[in-house]
Order: sequence, then C-alpha cells, then structure tokens
Amino acid sequence: MKPDRFYAILLRLYPSAFREEYEREMRAAFRRRRRDESGVARRALLWLSVVGDTLATAPGEHFNMLLSEIRYTLRGLRKTPAFAAAVITTMALGIGATTAIYSLVYAVLLRPLPFTAPDRLVRISETNKLLDISDFSASVLNFLSWEEQSRSFEALAAIRNGSANLTGDGEPQRVLGIAVSDHFWTTTGIKPVAGRAFTPEENIPGKDRVVMLSEGLWRQRYGADPEIIGRAVLVNSIPRVVVGIAPDDIGYTTRVDLWTPLAANPAEEDRANHVITVLGRLRSGVSLVAADAELNAVALRLEKEFPKSNEGWRVRLTPVKEWIVDDNSRTSLYLLLAAVGLLLLTTSANVACLLVARATARAHEFGIRLALGAGRGRLIRQLTTESLVLSVIGGGLGLLVAAGTVRWLATRVTNQLPRSAHLALDWPVLAFAFGLTAGVGFAVGLAPSWSARRADVLTTLRRGGRGTTGSAGARLRLALAGGQVAVATMLVVGALLLIQSFARLQEVDLGFKPDHLLTASINLPRAKYATQEKAEAFYKSLLSEIEALPGAVSVGVTSGIPMAGGDTSMPIVPVERPASVPERGIQASFRMANAGYLRTMGVPLRRGNLFDESDSKHQTIVLGEGLVRRLWPDGSDPVDRQVRLGNGQVLTVVGVVGDVRMTDRREEPELAYYFRPFFLSTLTLVVRTTTDPANFVGAIREAVKRIDPAQPLSSIRTMDAVLDANAEKSRLQTTLLTAFACLALLLGAVGIAGVVAYSVERRAPDLAVRLALGATPAAAIRNAAGGGVTASLIGLVLGLLGAWGLSRSFSGVLYKVQPDDPATFAGVGIALLAVAIVACWLPARAAARIDPAAALKRE
Repeated sequence: MKPDRFYAILLRLYPSAFREEYEREMRAAFRRRRRDESGVARRALLWLSVVGDTLATAPGEHFNMLLSEIRYTLRGLRKTPAFAAAVITTMALGIGATTAIYSLVYAVLLRPLPFTAPDRLVRISETNKLLDISDFSASVLNFLSWEEQSRSFEALAAIRNGSANLTGDGEPQRVLGIAVSDHFWTTTGIKPVAGRAFTPEENIPGKDRVVMLSEGLWRQRYGADPEIIGRAVLVNSIPRVVVGIAPDDIGYTTRVDLWTPLAANPAEEDRANHVITVLGRLRSGVSLVAADAELNAVALRLEKEFPKSNEGWRVRLTPVKEWIVDDNSRTSLYLLLAAVGLLLLTTSANVACLLVARATARAHEFGIRLALGAGRGRLIRQLTTESLVLSVIGGGLGLLVAAGTVRWLATRVTNQLPRSAHLALDWPVLAFAFGLTAGVGFAVGLAPSWSARRADVLTTLRRGGRGTTGSAGARLRLALAGGQVAVATMLVVGALLLIQSFARLQEVDLGFKPDHLLTASINLPRAKYATQEKAEAFYKSLLSEIEALPGAVSVGVTSGIPMAGGDTSMPIVPVERPASVPERGIQASFRMANAGYLRTMGVPLRRGNLFDESDSKHQTIVLGEGLVRRLWPDGSDPVDRQVRLGNGQVLTVVGVVGDVRMTDRREEPELAYYFRPFFLSTLTLVVRTTTDPANFVGAIREAVKRIDPAQPLSSIRTMDAVLDANAEKSRLQTTLLTAFACLALLLGAVGIAGVVAYSVERRAPDLAVRLALGATPAAAIRNAAGGGVTASLIGLVLGLLGAWGLSRSFSGVLYKVQPDDPATFAGVGIALLAVAIVACWLPARAAARIDPAAALKRE
C-alpha cells in the first residue's frame, strides 16, 4: 500500500468534521516530511511519530467534537423547553419503571446464590404417588439412611424449621429459628460473619447446648457486641453458648434469627414424620439423573425394610435454584418483565415520534446545512447526540423514579417472592440502567437519523420543511403512533384479565368469617412447661382471661390458622373401611384445635357436635365435609364412627364442619380434619371481638404477662391482615400491570393526538387549498384525522392479536378467567377504538378553523 494512501486511512481515526477542515493540509504536510526524511531508520521514526501522534490526538478531537455537539444540543433544547420536558419525562418513566422491575428480577433470579458451586447443590424431597404427594418434606430417619447408603453426594444436610423464645437481656422475644445437621455449613459453603459454625460433636444429643445468632438479631438485640460470642443466652429457658454469627442471607431465606444443632436422636424419631428439608451436594462428575436413580433405589430398599412407614415413598431431586424460586414466582416475574418491556417500547416509540416530528420541522435547517457543504454523517451524528443527551438526562431522572419504586416494592414483595429481602439499586442494576439508557437513546435516535439520511437538498429547500401525508417522515410518525396503540392494547388486555382474576379471588368463599378476628402465636418452652398438665393449665388460664375482656366474643387455639402459610397433612382412614377407600387412607390436612377455635372462626357445624372440653383423653375428631365424602362415598353418617390416623392413633368422629380454604384462595377447599390440641406444641390464639380487633393487642399482652412475664407473644395480626398478605402477590401483579397499561394508553393517546396535530400544522397549505376549492370543514377534519385513525386501527388489531398470544403464556396466574375471554377482548377493542378516535378528532378540529386566504398568503 502506498504511504499516502495508508496515511489517508489513518486520518479516518479523526472526526469527519475535523477531516473536512484539516485533511488536505495534513496530507500535504505529511508528504513534505516524508520527502525530507531519507533512509529506512528515519522514515520508520517518522511513521512511529505520525501513528503515535494520531492515536494520541484523535480521541481528544472526538471528545472536543462531542462536547461541541452537546453544547449545540443543549442550546437547541433551551429554545424548545416543552419538547425537552416531554421527551425527558417520557424517558424517565420508561427507564425508571424498567430499571425497578429489573432490580426485582435481578434480586430474585440473577443475583448469585451465597453457596459454593450452587450448580451442584440440590434439594431432596420425598414423593408418594399412592397418596398423591408430588413434593414433601423428608423424615429424619430416612435422611440418616440416605447419608449412610448413598454414594452420589459429597455431603447431605438436614434443616428443621421452628421458633424459640429468647429471654434475658431485654424483653422476651419470639424468634424464628432452624436446627441444622453437622454438614450444613460444608454442604452449602456458607461462612459465619463472626465466630464459628457448629462442630460435629455439637450435633450429638446432650452436647448441643450451643447457638448461632443471625447478623440481624445480633445487631438488633445485642447491638452487634462482639463479646456476645462465648456468652450464654436463654433459648426456651435453656442456656446456650453463642459460638458464631450467621449471615442473614442463606440463599433460600433471610428470615432466620437463631441457629441450633439438629442433634437428632434416632431412638426418639418417627420414620413416618416428614418434617425436615434436605440439601445435598453432588460429587464431581455425578449427574442429577444418576444421583436421583441411586437415591430412589435406596428409597425402594427402605420401603421393603420399613413397609409400614415407607410404603410408596420415593425421592425427587431438584436443583437448588429451581427449589428456591418456584415456577409461580418465575411466572410472576416474567409477566412483570414482559409488561414493563412493552411499556418501554411505548415510551421509546413516543420519544421517537417526537424526535421525528422535531427533525421534520428542522428539515429546512438541514437543507441549508447540506447546501453549505455539511455531510449527511454530520447531521446524523448531531441527531444521535441529541437523542443520547435527552436519554442521559431522562435516565438520570429515571434512576430517581426507580429508587422510589424499588423502595415501594421492598415493602410489598419481601414476604411474597424469595430472595427479595435485599432489593436495591446495586451496581449490576445501575450497570443495566446505564446500558438501557444508552441503548434507548441510540435506538430512538435512529428514526430522525433515518429521515436526515434520506433528505434531498432541493426538495427540502423548496418545501421549506412542510410535509405531506405521503412523506416518509409522516409515514414513520404514523407507524410509531400505531405501534404505541398496539402495545397499549396488549397491556390493557393483560391488566383487565388480571383485574377480573383478582376480583373473583376476593369473592371466594373461604369457609370461615374473617372479620373482627385477632390472631397471635405462643410457643411454650418445654424446659419450663415440661408436662401436658402445666401447658394446659397455662392455656386454660389465658383463654379464661381473654374471654373475660370487654368486647371479646369468643377465643380459641389452633396449631395453624388458614392462609398464613405452611400446612400439615397425614393419611386418615375409617376403621371400618369402605371397599372404595384405599387401605392406606386419604391424605388430608390436619389442625390441632379446640371447639372454641371452630366457633370463633365461624366454621359452620354441619352435623354432630364439636369437641367436648371435658374429654381429657383427646379421643375425638371433627372432619371437614369434603373429607367425609371421600371416606364414606355412600353418604353414610360418620358421627360416632372411628378413624385411624397415619400415626396409628384411633379417634371417634363427633362432628362434621364446613370445608375451609387453608393455604390459597385459588385452590379448592382442602380435605381437612381437626383434633384436640396437645398443649406442648406451638399454638395460635384466635379472638373474635365486637370492635376493631387491633385494639385488643395490649390487653392480650397484659393477660399473657400476668400468667407468665417471661412468655413472649408473636405474629400478632388481624385475620384481615393475614388475608391481605396472602393476596399481596396477586394484588402487586395487578397493580403494576394496571399502572403500566394506563401509562401506555395515555402515551399512546397523546402520541396519536400529537401526530394528528402536527400533521394539521404541517399540512395547513394543503388543507387550505382543499377548503378554498369547496371542501366542507367536516371533510377537512376527516382528511386530517384519517391517517391517525387508520394507524390506530392497524395498531389495535395487531395489539389484540399480540394480546391473544401473550395472554396464554400467563394463564396460570389467572383465576376463573379465560386468557382469550371474548368479552374482555371486545370491550378493550371498542374502548380503545373510541379513545383513538377522540384522540384524533380533538386536534383534527383545527383543520376546520384554517383560514384559506391567510394560510396560502403565509405560504
């Protein structure tokens, strides 16, 4: 390659404007210097100097050019503040909303798990096809058998959830705790914040008087005192030595306050009692399928060895991330991400439409610049810089919108979505926001740049920037406006489907009366209430005190209230079993409860009686009517018949009550039964009042203190609050999608109206000629609005088609609403068509007010 040609290529590193002004002189200077230098070495030094100088100065020239264009852009925007405000506000809303939802997606789905090699970590659950159980907790004895017989895992770890009372060092406090086996820390790779984890010796019964505090509890109750390590604290009235501080985030939850060793005693465990969560770390080179096969072979051997407790029980291995974030949570997040993505498309189209209109209005200016020698590349670069500047400003304000939205989301999703406790605008989210801002700025700048690239100097100067209905800029504006209508249609359909679904969920018959109910949990420590008599005496005294309170209607206790999360189930079978009932029985939910609980909750008595409070042997049971139909399909009266539970206990049926939805409004009422509580367990108080139940909190606390000053009361909530928390995920989805839909619809309507208004302004001479030739004002309005209405109709049809396709992907979150509900689609189509027509008609009215003489004279 010739030296002069190579130098010309090297000059391409400089901005085009710089080359237009200095390239000829620089090439001439280079040729002179090359002629003056003789010899290979001197010319090599010349090339080194030239290349080095170019590489050093070209970036600076680009930066100077960029600063110049930014200053020019800012001067231009100051002259059109309304345009700048509209673009910046629209971008801030789109980028802010998208960043906020991405922060939620990142926190739940993308944030790295706090485990070592999480891809090799699995959750091991138990299944039973005979009992129609697809995913269940494991039993402690089965876990110990897996540890002994499996070879596919480096280690297995067991977790048992629970709660505990902390006393001493301040007010009594009920805390959430878990007990873990000795391999938990090595299996997960989680490291203590301070101190150490449990040793294998501390997982032996009798040697387990140690405890770890969560970082949150350490800071909240003990002021982050490092001296707490090595000191004893009272846990359920038993002193335990604090050996370490555990991090709050343990991957699958942040709601753990206290850690204790599992210290399982095989002699005291029941193989049929499925109460623990099991995690396993696969050995290097062992696949999930191979480990699943091996562990199921172990389960088959255990079934043969222990047929009474293990009949039909098998195992299921799930990658830990799929266990932590279940399919319902993923669907919810994908739905929100799709919705905010559509909103971002709407805002981008709206901004692009404004930029195209501005570029069309400046067509005369561009024509003059082209005529004076400016290159098209320079114009495109200027327009792209303008869109990027607007995007950066909008993105900056969008971060403020995102920060406020994230703060609001944090108050709503913490208990609804896993891994959402640390929702924040951290650096990955900020990096996403930066990339999104740059991407949107560049994308929306393509539309006006495309118009500038196609600009013809003579035509532009002759028209003076005035457009016609057939111009490329007008068609592009109509296409962008129609796209906004299409996206708005999709969002409105989705929002309306979710609104109908949520409304129908709220109308579901729960099987009990939730009004005027207050609930609170009590956990009596076994060390203090070691016998059934002591625990029962405490509860009887407490129930008597609460019943005596002014305004208290009734009170009861149960092992678990409906809709509060969690469930307990066990097979049940009539002693005189009908032939159609399986020998193993029917798997059903159970609750320990007294008669006062069923009366207080308003669960209707269908047949027989409730528990006899004088029955001290607890030999009676109350069945739900749905369970009765399964146990006695012939319609026999179950009262006074005997049933056998999965633990072998035989009880006499004394009554039948209505079915209750225990865990989710979406599901049909569970098959359920109730038996008298064993008062050594954690129980929940339920109080029905005549006035606002929240006013009874203080009185109930005082009643507990009078009986036992060291006994804390926790989870104090009204039943309305429990139901609100249970419905919060559906409410959040509906609220966000509705907000996105309303914003998209507003932007779409404004976009269509803006296109029509701009068209009327730019086509004033054309419309004036039509009016001068005898066209009626109504015809002028129809002509002005025609393009907008056509674009809206096309967008509406495309939007309905897109909504029909997308709605099927989230049919799982709908309740008793068809994703292709004809009434919804028809209603949205008619309503949005009316909105589009009004949006076109309002600005088009200006066409009827055009004075032909004045318009033509001005032209």
